Amino acid sequence: MSYKEVHGAIFPLLKSNEWAEQVEPEGTIVTPFFSGTIEPHRNPFVAYCYDMGENVSFLRKKDLHDDIEMESLHLQSLDQLKVALADTTGWQQLNFDEDSEDLEVIVLSGNYYCSEAILSPDIMRRAHNKLNSNLLAVSIPARGKIFAIDGNVVEESFHRFVLASLRQYYNSDATPISSVIWKVVDGKVVGFFEGTESLEDAIEDEVFESFEDEDENIDEKTEAVQVDGVVVNEDDGDTLNLTFMADNWEVLISTVETVSQSIAERYNGEDALSGRVNIIIISTPLIKEYSNDIVNSMNELIEFLNQQMTNIGQGPSESKPFIFNYELSSEISTIE
Repeated sequence: MSYKEVHGAIFPLLKSNEWAEQVEPEGTIVTPFFSGTIEPHRNPFVAYCYDMGENVSFLRKKDLHDDIEMESLHLQSLDQLKVALADTTGWQQLNFDEDSEDLEVIVLSGNYYCSEAILSPDIMRRAHNKLNSNLLAVSIPARGKIFAIDGNVVEESFHRFVLASLRQYYNSDATPISSVIWKVVDGKVVGFFEGTESLEDAIEDEVFESFEDEDENIDEKTEAVQVDGVVVNEDDGDTLNLTFMADNWEVLISTVETVSQSIAERYNGEDALSGRVNIIIISTPLIKEYSNDIVNSMNELIEFLNQQMTNIGQGPSESKPFIFNYELSSEISTIE
């Protein structure tokens, strides 16, 4: 029986260099995105996962049968990627900025795996056709995001594309992937555009200053987070229901991350909890409009936490992994 038959469809997933450095020692399968010469910290990695619907679990070296080669695994994941992205609307023109009339930008959107389209020559060739260009400049700044322009545009237009992509990378609500602008020829990544480092430094400073300004404007009320928890005993294990409510969505997510990580560390095979952790987020009038930001952040957090639990489950037999879930309640309440 093949790995696919046991675990389900395998997908490629682009991850940052920092993430790969953390998980590779644990045996998670990762391969460099770009095989050419590039500063290591600027080169993302490709991981492989099986999609379980609500979350994904990453493949480890010990998961593979001896007769499965990496090339075969990669090709199999690309087949699944094309199936997943077939439901999108395809490459669409995007109004990138207020001066976008003289800069044609196209985007692939509507799917968790859109960034990974850069791995598929077939999908990228459609971008060539859309832009009528043999050279593409492509950015994959964050999870689920991919943008492309004609790689032969004038320098001023190219710099606008770089700056807009870097803002997505540094100030995105999704997990960042790469700040590099990649060269794509005949659907394949052949290199990257050099000389963008100064623009990258400028955007990094700009975003850092904006974060400082936001921090100064957060008052005591928006910093408050109400947290409630209860353990429910069930036949298949214990369920811990955690409820969070706040008036600042970023403070809310930060608190959820801190509490969840603490739970994951505490119940690392040493305590009895072996069922589920349900994270329930109650909307308040001040964070209701940020629902999409909360969903994107929580999807990334739940993916990370369940990967930690998967690693625990692959450890000693006495380990008792559990599953994290979350829901954004339709109920609207106010902080007391």
